[in-house]
Amino acid sequence: MLLVVLPTAHAADPALDVPTGHRLTVIVAVAVLGSLSEAVRRSRPLVPAALAVADTALQGSSILLPASVYTLVMHSRRRWAAVAVTAGLVLPWLPLSPLFGRFPADAPWVAVLVSRTTHSLIMVGVPLLVAWAVRGHRLHISVLHDQAQRLKREQELLAYNAALKERVRLARDLHDVVAHYIGLIVIQAGALEVGAQAAGERTGALIGGLGRRAMTELRDLVDVLRDPAADSRNCAGGRWLRDVAELVERVRQAGVDVSWRTTGELPDAGAAAYKTLYRAAQEGLSNAMRHASGSWIRLEVTGDRNRLELTVRNGPPAAPTAAARLPSGGRGLAGALERVNELGGHLSWARTPDGGFRMHVSIPAHAERQAA
Repeated sequence: MLLVVLPTAHAADPALDVPTGHRLTVIVAVAVLGSLSEAVRRSRPLVPAALAVADTALQGSSILLPASVYTLVMHSRRRWAAVAVTAGLVLPWLPLSPLFGRFPADAPWVAVLVSRTTHSLIMVGVPLLVAWAVRGHRLHISVLHDQAQRLKREQELLAYNAALKERVRLARDLHDVVAHYIGLIVIQAGALEVGAQAAGERTGALIGGLGRRAMTELRDLVDVLRDPAADSRNCAGGRWLRDVAELVERVRQAGVDVSWRTTGELPDAGAAAYKTLYRAAQEGLSNAMRHASGSWIRLEVTGDRNRLELTVRNGPPAAPTAAARLPSGGRGLAGALERVNELGGHLSWARTPDGGFRMHVSIPAHAERQAA
């Protein structure tokens, strides 16, 4: 434009004011530097903006100005963007222009007004609108990205917390299983120490059965980790009654005076309620054998369509024996309390007036674990 087109137009129309000499050199230098500075407009947005304003002041217009306005708005350089916009709006209206000179007095001012207004909208208004739209879109995308990252972190934390809760539940179940069967095995081992040979054969067989039963329950716990549906299959109604009957029978075979009964009508409760009630019965029997050796134990299960209740009572301990010194994990009742609380139930225990012990559990019939 400056070196070829405008000189050719000036040759055809000498009235056209075309920059020459030093003025042309300055205009060309600013235009070239401004064009080259567009390569660094993202890292140094003020450099091309300053050259664009200078080019606009020299020529009355500059094709570098829209890109500069857009870049300044995108980089949140509000003050410099306001300067560039003001220059783009004011400078084209100045009557002095090195390129076109003054307008003649008889010039069509309406046409000039329309052309300059259109020029301002194109050179300044459009870049502003595009920059605001693109910036808003990028901010929206950034917000969505942050929300996605936050949701991902929340999901990871939820998964981690669920894994921790499952580990705690597994630890409680392992404690109950191991403490119960090891207690029975210790009792039988003590009986072997003082019993006759004939009774020893029967006791040895019982110890083997207890070990196999312990391994079976431990395997069931591992199966639940692989297939959570197995927990509901293994604890449904009729199966639960058989499990409690087998639990009481094993304790009776160990030489303990234990009995149990059910009152009311047991509902078709959820698997979590039956599983928790079974572990509570197991813990109650283990505590009675551990801390009240030689005493009687009574277990009662009461049910209706809304609740399941379990009561385990034992008498005062008899004279301690070697077999009565059973190991204690120290977390039995605390673990049972946590398990019952997860289902919205209630567990209490207390000494009885005769020196015995009583544990009572009440669980909603259709409760499910809150962790699930």
